[in-house]
Amino acid sequence: MPQLSKSSLESLLILADIARALDDFRPLQETLERICEQVASLRGYAATALLMLNDEHNALAIRGSAGMSSAYVEHINRSQRVLLDEGTAELAPSAHAFLHGTEVAISDIEAEPGYGAWKTSAQLLGYRAVVSVPVVVRSRMIGVLNCYGSAPHHHSDEELEVLRLVARLAGVAIETARMASEQRRATDELRAQTEQLHRKNQQLGALFAAVSHLTGVLAHADVTVVTRVAQALADISGGSVLVCGEDGRAVAFAGVADAEVRMHRIATGSRVVRRLRTEASFSSDGHSLVRVGAGAAPLGTLVLWPCLPEGNHVAEVAAAHAAAIVAAELQAGRADRALTTYARPAVLLALAHGLYPPDQVREAAGVLGVPVEQPFRLAAVSCGSTDEAAHLALVPGDLRAAGWPVVTGVHVGTAVLVLLEAEHATSETLRRAARELFRRRQRGIQRMGVSAMFESLTQLPVARDEALAALASPQTAGALVLYEDLGVFGSVARGLSANQAREVVDAVLRPLRTYDAARGTDLVRTLEAYVRAGGQPRAAAEALDVHVNTLHQRLRRCGELSAFDPHNLYDMSRIVLALELERILHGRSPDPAESRGSPAALRASVRAPRGTTDGLPPPT
Repeated sequence: MPQLSKSSLESLLILADIARALDDFRPLQETLERICEQVASLRGYAATALLMLNDEHNALAIRGSAGMSSAYVEHINRSQRVLLDEGTAELAPSAHAFLHGTEVAISDIEAEPGYGAWKTSAQLLGYRAVVSVPVVVRSRMIGVLNCYGSAPHHHSDEELEVLRLVARLAGVAIETARMASEQRRATDELRAQTEQLHRKNQQLGALFAAVSHLTGVLAHADVTVVTRVAQALADISGGSVLVCGEDGRAVAFAGVADAEVRMHRIATGSRVVRRLRTEASFSSDGHSLVRVGAGAAPLGTLVLWPCLPEGNHVAEVAAAHAAAIVAAELQAGRADRALTTYARPAVLLALAHGLYPPDQVREAAGVLGVPVEQPFRLAAVSCGSTDEAAHLALVPGDLRAAGWPVVTGVHVGTAVLVLLEAEHATSETLRRAARELFRRRQRGIQRMGVSAMFESLTQLPVARDEALAALASPQTAGALVLYEDLGVFGSVARGLSANQAREVVDAVLRPLRTYDAARGTDLVRTLEAYVRAGGQPRAAAEALDVHVNTLHQRLRRCGELSAFDPHNLYDMSRIVLALELERILHGRSPDPAESRGSPAALRASVRAPRGTTDGLPPPT
């Protein structure tokens, strides 16, 4: 039986050890270092290295080594790189082996021509002989195995064959290590994602519970929505919650009573107020502050104490959700107030003056919140002062508490027009409600007149005449008069003769016509244009082909001569009425642009109401 030489036996043992590395699934770097260490002991090599492509794929870099200092590895990888460029004057043995796919064996680099630049590197490492063997995996070049000898050395065919086999095994081991590393990385990533998903599921569960809690409070009607939201957020955050309105006043509070004053001071501080215009949420002095509404027009502030912990996503989202609910509620309240205070009174006044054409009455009914056709009555109330009238119209709580089925009201000077739902407003119920109202407001209300029942909002002008006729009847102060109580006198009271119409027109327009005739001005025409333009100065000025400042000067002159304010609802109502009566007296057809029912004319008649009565008799 043939005997193996000692060198052959050592080679086989090293090959076996490298083969075992295929099943170790070690990290890639550890596998590279181990292969280099095993090969270095083969035939007494002074050093070994595994060079692989860099990230840019334009050079080889040492990825694993044995017998080399870190300084030398750094020198090769950074200073004297093994470039893969055929145009390089002195191509490194490693680059030549990689590019051509065949081993390069140099017995003595000092005596070998063409490697001048690499002789310096050889001197740094202290080697004379070098062999570079390509590392190939599935016909794909992945690197080079270099073996260095400290003395000149001839590489035999047997040695080269062993190194080829070592390179093939090294390639498989490297690929296996790469796959193992990828698998470990994928496993670690999957584990991290699983843990993250678990955490997110927990957060989502808590967040869902918090949002459900906040949303659920809307189903209870025991207290206001804002108060319930504050309490729910306090439960979620475990602290105190203060809700402030846009004016800085506290709207709702939940939590430790001693904290409210301090939280309110924080919320109303000038620095905090400025920051809330640009930041949706932030922390200040141990408190968390969340803006309610948009930055351009904030509706209020949410204050939480103690400050929300950083990274508490559930509490942060709950606070933002609470701010959105509060914003919606405050915005709805603001819209309701605007609707109650301005829109509905203006629409009622316009309907009562017949300023809506039939095809727009349905839109007006939508603003009032009632159908176009159902039983109504209209009440005219004479109050002791303008303030009393304004309070009764804008805060009709006393009317409703007394039993009046109020839709809305509008005050004009010391008088109030009130639209009533008359389905249950019989004569007896109205008299009973009037007695209760007089009892509640003994000094505020002087007289009341109520129209007959009518079935459509289009009949409001007639109802207005009836209510005024009832109010003007010779009755003692504090009495309620129903129009149906007047009998024939009611029909007479609704009439208006031509002379009476001229008196109304002259009272408003005569001073202006006299001034126009004397000065050659156009004050009356200016007033007509202003009304046609819906009280919009620029549009009126454009219609007259004058500068807007000229228009304002003319309007001021009109006001001085006829004692009216173009921004006053009652004054504009008198002007519109005078212009319309003059048109009728002269038999002119209405121009479409100045139709009494046009939106422009309507806008001109719905300025903030103030002044004296709108054709109502003075209080007795």
